[in-house]
Amino acid sequence: MEQAVTKAANNAVRVNPGQSIQEALEKVAGKNGWVIATAGLHTLPTTLKIPSGVTLSGEGLATVLFLDPKSGVRDAIVNATNDLHDFTICDLVVEGAADSDPGSDPNSRRSYRSTANRGGIMILGQHEGQMKNITLRNITVRNCTYNGIFISGAENLNVICCDFNENGASVVPGPKLQHNLLLTHCSTVTIKDSRMDTSPHGCGIALTSCTDATVSNCELARNAWFGLLVTESKNISISGSLIEANDHSGIMVQYLYRGSENVNVNNNLIHYNNGFGVEAYSGKNIKSAKNTFAGNGKDLKSNEKIVAEKYIIMQ
Repeated sequence: MEQAVTKAANNAVRVNPGQSIQEALEKVAGKNGWVIATAGLHTLPTTLKIPSGVTLSGEGLATVLFLDPKSGVRDAIVNATNDLHDFTICDLVVEGAADSDPGSDPNSRRSYRSTANRGGIMILGQHEGQMKNITLRNITVRNCTYNGIFISGAENLNVICCDFNENGASVVPGPKLQHNLLLTHCSTVTIKDSRMDTSPHGCGIALTSCTDATVSNCELARNAWFGLLVTESKNISISGSLIEANDHSGIMVQYLYRGSENVNVNNNLIHYNNGFGVEAYSGKNIKSAKNTFAGNGKDLKSNEKIVAEKYIIMQ
């Protein structure tokens, strides 16, 4: 959303462009403190390291965090410790492009994409459940050649009303390995009211080794691989979403060594994807019901392929 939707605490620390967001976060760390990055371009001299027990918010689309390309580092925002907990980021933009000026032509970034390796928000633990209570609300992350968002090892993760687009290009480690939103080894995940679109080489959402995740009322469109990729996960629900015009299948439930379990796909509009609407291999209890399909596949009618075959996608 254009404006901030989260009401800030009365004692929130306000940081203007040119001032240090890192110093403000460290002052309120562990105290349920609140830092507001005011409207304007905040150029980060190096990666912003997030401590536990804080909220970092902006003033809507007018607040832009931009990692200085001269810093020589990849990621704009990371967790300060492996056991990050009780962290919220909301109401701001993370700009991943090498230039903060979008220019007058909205297609120019795609035509002349930077080869720099630039990531958005990387929140990585060392084991499952190490990080807890993480919320991303009303944030935009765009134009990152690496993952836009990569979170691993989190429990109770919420992604609400977010816009992740043009993330995941062909930089190291390579195409199809970075995405708009990549979650691994996460549990109790809610993704809703969000759009994950136009990844140049990846997926809208990729879930690997995740448990108890719901995706609802989202848009997964025009991504170069799949709209949603589910790998070796269980208890996954996808509902009420638009899954449209992805270069391969709209939803892929991929088999690697065991397969996924209890994946429910229902009440979605899944149309005009270049592969199947829903494609799944060697999973247990994979259900697709009450979805609306149209124009999927080269024959325009390849709506579903849910099979027991142990088939590994190698392309």
